[in-house]
Amino acid sequence: HFFDNSIVFLFTRKMVRADVFIGRVVHILSTSLLLGTCAAPVLYTTVPVPASKALIPVLAVLSALSGYYNAGVMRIRDRVGTAKAKAWRLAVYAVKSTLFLAATPLLDAVIPARRVPVVRLGVAVVLSVIGTWCRFYREDNTIEQKRQ
Repeated sequence: HFFDNSIVFLFTRKMVRADVFIGRVVHILSTSLLLGTCAAPVLYTTVPVPASKALIPVLAVLSALSGYYNAGVMRIRDRVGTAKAKAWRLAVYAVKSTLFLAATPLLDAVIPARRVPVVRLGVAVVLSVIGTWCRFYREDNTIEQKRQ
């Protein structure tokens, strides 16, 4: 049936909690917008600098907070065991903390001004790749745990 995979069906059948769904949507959207905002000064010659300077920290905070929330909601220890859960949490928290620091004016104080956009974009891309790896690591180990 058409509506079997709809959001309404998922919520009414209690397959996905609303807070988990909203947390994931906020995380994906804020991270995507953050990557785009970090890429704009590198890719385009005319970018409204005040808008991007104000938007980057806001998006980084949204991405980090929603990432922390999603990591806490996962109850990873129950799914993969204590040792793998610690490694996963360490990687996730390191990614989110680094992202937050890279988006703050602290980076502007440490790196020469002309290189800040490139460094910020590089950090955002690398952290997105590591964040994606964290997700696959969790899913792969969850599947492995279910087989045992």
